[in-house]
Amino acid sequence: MVAGSSLVCTSSTYTIQNAAANLTVSWSTNNPGLSINGSGVAIRQNNYNGPATVCGTPATPKAIYVGFPSADNTTLIWAGTRGVNPVQTYPGNTYQFNGDFVNGASDYTWSLPGGFVQLGPSTTTYSPQIYITTSTTDGVYYLYCSANNACGSQFMANLRIENGNIGGGGGNGCPPGFSPPCKPGPGPLRVAMPQESKLDLPNLLLSNPEVYPNPANKSFTVNLVQEEGKAIEGILDEPVELILYNLLQQIVYQKSTDKSIVTIPIENLPSEVYVLSIAYKNKLIRKQLVIRK
Repeated sequence: MVAGSSLVCTSSTYTIQNAAANLTVSWSTNNPGLSINGSGVAIRQNNYNGPATVCGTPATPKAIYVGFPSADNTTLIWAGTRGVNPVQTYPGNTYQFNGDFVNGASDYTWSLPGGFVQLGPSTTTYSPQIYITTSTTDGVYYLYCSANNACGSQFMANLRIENGNIGGGGGNGCPPGFSPPCKPGPGPLRVAMPQESKLDLPNLLLSNPEVYPNPANKSFTVNLVQEEGKAIEGILDEPVELILYNLLQQIVYQKSTDKSIVTIPIENLPSEVYVLSIAYKNKLIRKQLVIRK
């Protein structure tokens, strides 16, 4: 198979894994945004940003990404309903903001307006989702998000936020798709326990889910809730979103579930490194997983 980097910023060298010393390789690519010479040196062309494939005959081709993430004015930020801009918010309330998944992005950085507070450890997230508490001051604000990889960053289209009573308006004060009372801010994760069990433990939180086995070849098991190192089977108070990405940031598996133990089938996926995104309320956790067959 073709071996080398999965991301090309300017150039990268490719080889044939476990190739015989006297093997003659014919190199090619499937995209004019990338050229490759007879020595396996691939070079980005014409500031191209996007996916490509490196082919070395005889060998299994390698899917790669070239250049910056492909964010532009068609990649959107929203709250409630995608494509609605501006949105109206209540001062001092918490809302979930989302952005489009951007091809080639490894992470996303949110630029918050003054007075807005992000709930979480960082404004850089591994999927384009963030929870933000709005300013207590009425006004018009703009929210920005950049998609990043090792080559650089590209901005999505910004979102205009009309916070509070702007020009006598305000509507219902909720983002499109929500009705008063607006979707509440993040809270603790609760697990539905049997009636006779009175457990109400603070450690029943989505903090460090266990994923095993890793590496795996048939399936991954995700334990979302643990107590004293043991998985707890139950029903969550809100669904959790599980998304598995390959190295090109393409979604290969996605599921929304309210179960605390989830099985992800991987029999039809190739051997590679993957990233599992686990999103619940204000929590976003990323796990690196390996499929090895």
